[in-house]
This record gives sequence, C-alpha cells and structure tokens, in this order.
Amino acid sequence: EAESFSIFELDAIRDFAPSFIIMTAGLKDEFGVPALLCSPLLLETDVRKIERCMKELKSERTRNQMLRLQFDERLFFYEPDVRDKNELIHLMCEELRRYGYCDEHYEELILERERIAPTSFGNLFAIPHPVKKEALRPGVAIAVLKRAMDWSGQKVRLVFMFSLPKENEDMMKLYGGIVERLDDKDRIKR
Repeated sequence: EAESFSIFELDAIRDFAPSFIIMTAGLKDEFGVPALLCSPLLLETDVRKIERCMKELKSERTRNQMLRLQFDERLFFYEPDVRDKNELIHLMCEELRRYGYCDEHYEELILERERIAPTSFGNLFAIPHPVKKEALRPGVAIAVLKRAMDWSGQKVRLVFMFSLPKENEDMMKLYGGIVERLDDKDRIKR
C-alpha cells in the first residue's frame, strides 16, 4: 500500500507506519525506516535506489520470517543449571534428540566441531553446530545463561545450537541472519 503526504503531515506519516519513505525534500524528523531522497522528476538513478531499497526490505522480511519459523519453544533454555559448555551442549543435544531434530550421534558431531574450532564469537554468544550436516530436521535450540560462561577462552551468555540437516539452505541463511544481528555489541547488551 502506498500513500502520499505533504511535508507538513508528519503525524499522518507516523500513523501510516511506512516501510520506507520516498521524499523530494529532506525531512529532519526521524521515522526509523529507510528514507530515500529523490528528484521530483524521478530520475533513473532514483528508480534504481527505490528498487534496491525494496529488495533489501523483502530480504529482511524473509529473514525475519525464517527466524520465526525455525524456533521451537521447547528448545528454549533460560538460565539452565549447567557448569560448563560441555554440560550445556549435552543438555541441548538431548532435547534436540528428544523432540526428533537429531539422533544420538549429533552431540559427538557438535563436540568434534568444537575441537576443530570453537564456535564462540567474542561478543557474548556462541553458535555450536555439527562438523557435518546430519540432523533429521532443521531447528535451533537457545540457551540464555544467568552469568557469562567460558567458551574456549571467550565469555558467552547466549547460545544458539543449530540442528542442520543436509541441503537446507534456509538454515544457513538463518545462521547468517543471527550472526549479523548478534555481531552488533549494542544490540547484544540490550
């Protein structure tokens, strides 16, 4: 849905809640969405700017939809009672197995990956995943720790464990989306 507003209708623009704004005069007000300054004649460069913006918004919506689809509330662990990363990996793998996401060998694949290279990112989060994609179905287990835990020399408070089946590109996109969001230190603190 599209709508046209004058520069004097800032409240109406906020009420409309646009996904992005195309304007011919710079607005000093911040709306929290992309705002594209274009020529009143709508030049070819403006059209390309608008197309790029729409493509990025569509991609963001797709990532957000994938984020919602891949989570199972039974695999969410808030302040689990574990002493170290191995206990946490065991707990998360057991629950993934219990709910049909993987088999009993999945934990060893995760631990093998951790031996090769730790999966902590240095921004209070880790994303343990298997050395081989052998899960039964895609999913994500999440743990939020009360206190930071040592994860191979890094402090970690948020853990995403991926259940990765063969040839599931959606999970790799989800992985990338989570890393992108959590790589922002301010976002992590919030």
